[in-house]
This record gives sequence, structure tokens and C-alpha cells, in this order.
Amino acid sequence: MKFIDRDKSIYFGGVREMYYILVKNSNSVGSVVYELNDSKEVDMLDDFLNYKLEGKDKQVVLLSNLDMLKEYEPFNIVNTAGEFIDKAILN
Repeated sequence: MKFIDRDKSIYFGGVREMYYILVKNSNSVGSVVYELNDSKEVDMLDDFLNYKLEGKDKQVVLLSNLDMLKEYEPFNIVNTAGEFIDKAILN
């Protein structure tokens, strides 16, 4: 797992931290990405996916800005945690 600097976006006069969790299959180009702002959900997904993908040729990465690491492009950005988990495990 990698974790790189947090991105902060402004909303309703406050600051909200954005997180991106992605899974990269080392045998293919691109990665599947899920964007969220709940650090507990990030931790849960990270732990779950690292457990499920142990021994496979896949890497779980936590980012705060998708522009930071170009080697994971193109990004397949999904809208729900369920869709993210399905694509991360099955693809």
C-alpha cells in the first residue's frame, strides 16, 4: 500500500479531504479508481482489498490526487464501493 499527500477541496466554507483508492493489475494497463471523502471507508476498503488480493498480481494504492502518479493511467473511475470491489477483484 502507498499513501501520498492529501488533497483538500473547499465545500460549504469548510475543508473536505478527498481520497482515491485504486487497484492496479500489474499485467495490464490502467487501474480501477473509487473517489471518497471518508477516511474510515478508505481504511476498510484498503484492509479488505489487501486481504482479498493477497498473492495476486494486483496493487492497492491510496492517493489524494490522481495527477500524482501517471503510471496508473488510464483511470476507470467507478461510482460505488460495490462496483469498485467487483472490478478490483474480478478484473
